[in-house]
Amino acid sequence: MIKELKYNFEMLSKGVFFIELGFLFGILAFVVSGSLKEGVLSLILNGPYSDIFISRYFLLVSYVSVMMLPYFVTSETIMYEKISGRIEQLLVNGFKPFSYFWGSALTVFILNEIMLFILFSEFYIFRFYFFPGISVIYLIEPLVAISIFSFGLSNFVCAVVLKIKKVDLIKGFLFVIPYILVFGGNNLITKIKPEYNIGLLLGTAAIGLLLFALSILIMRNINNESIVLTIP
Repeated sequence: MIKELKYNFEMLSKGVFFIELGFLFGILAFVVSGSLKEGVLSLILNGPYSDIFISRYFLLVSYVSVMMLPYFVTSETIMYEKISGRIEQLLVNGFKPFSYFWGSALTVFILNEIMLFILFSEFYIFRFYFFPGISVIYLIEPLVAISIFSFGLSNFVCAVVLKIKKVDLIKGFLFVIPYILVFGGNNLITKIKPEYNIGLLLGTAAIGLLLFALSILIMRNINNESIVLTIP
């Protein structure tokens, strides 16, 4: 798995991934600025649920990052290897199907956690200067929940991409599904009442565990042929 993990990071060292990463930062900046224009900051300052709103806002921005990053990572690793036919060469040179799956999922998860750490640091500084009376636990709770969700999502995306044989389906899955889930998830997160915030966090973590279980089911019969076979 370490060999596969190292190989994936070498593939991501190309300039294209960094351009995509810059695009993701642009999306996050758009989400933050757009929310502030809609009066979220004023609501935090003046509302009775300032601690919950900070937690919810951090969860919202983190969710966008966690949903978008797997698309950029897998498009430069698993999907590229499958479409180009290089995955067969990797298997011949000692890569094992299940190890390649775990290495790919771990690559996505590690990069997601780095992004979450950056976002957490920014929100921590924001809380420190503007809301010092609010406990940091209101940032740690969503961080734990979204990290569990990220782990499950990373495994699920890699499992589905490896198992899908038709190229158009792979591209459609990686491109369409994240956008649908991002906008749908954002609407759900913003509409749930503050009193049910703990339920939202538990639900987020539970979905992550469910996605992880589904990924194990998808990959239970993985073999070289099922990975290599790709239909245009």
